[in-house]
Amino acid sequence: MAAHPDSSVLQEHGCAMLGNQASQAEAQQRALVEMGAVRAVTKSMRDHPDNVKVQETACWALREFAVHSEGRHAVQAADGIELVLQAMRDHVGAAPVLEHGCMALAYLSCEAGPRRSVAQAGGIAAVLRGMRGFPEDPVVQEAGCLALRNLGCSREHRRAADELHSDREILQCMRMHAGSAALQETALDALLVLSLPPEQMAETSALELALHAAELHRVEGLHAKVCRLIMHLGKGGKPARAQLADLAAEDFLRRAERAFPESSQVRDAAESARRVLA
Repeated sequence: MAAHPDSSVLQEHGCAMLGNQASQAEAQQRALVEMGAVRAVTKSMRDHPDNVKVQETACWALREFAVHSEGRHAVQAADGIELVLQAMRDHVGAAPVLEHGCMALAYLSCEAGPRRSVAQAGGIAAVLRGMRGFPEDPVVQEAGCLALRNLGCSREHRRAADELHSDREILQCMRMHAGSAALQETALDALLVLSLPPEQMAETSALELALHAAELHRVEGLHAKVCRLIMHLGKGGKPARAQLADLAAEDFLRRAERAFPESSQVRDAAESARRVLA
């Protein structure tokens, strides 16, 4: 890659090879970081900003490096966050760039330092812009929901996500992609982490969509998250309690426990919700 910086094809293939190697094991990724692999990827992005294939493959490679802590900090130090966001701005019509960009931001946001850098660089707005650009693409939508979920792990970023109406995009993707169990669970997890006040949550269609998802998909984690949503709404006032009654939330808690009798996470979530509702 260093010997042929002007060859976009070679840079694309080089980024793909480094990303593939980084995905193998944490020890191997650490060795690659020490050898300057992350800097090689970010240099390719700087040298070929208009080449969509280079940007796509480089975002994917940085996504793989961001899975582990040492890789996250290497991406941050090499200005990888800014380069991913620039790629998402420059190639708004390329779904793979947005998918890998959102996933890179999601993994970078797994710990506080890089998460802060992502948020301060405009990461929340970039993710929402990507989701709005491809509402019918479940892969982009799920990647966006995961990024919003991880960014929401810090209180100040939850406030920023709320101001940008992140919940609207999450609920929209739940409506449009009811058939995807993985997307439904990731989207619901994002809503729970963003933690809108119960009264505000009750004004949305979150519970109705979550219950519908649980009807369609017999997935343990999804059912546990619906129970947690019921618990959250149960902490609200009369409007939230009225919504829970109208949608027979307590009946769902019983059905979830019957559907997953051996699941401690469903049982614990259902019991916690029931205590709040009592």
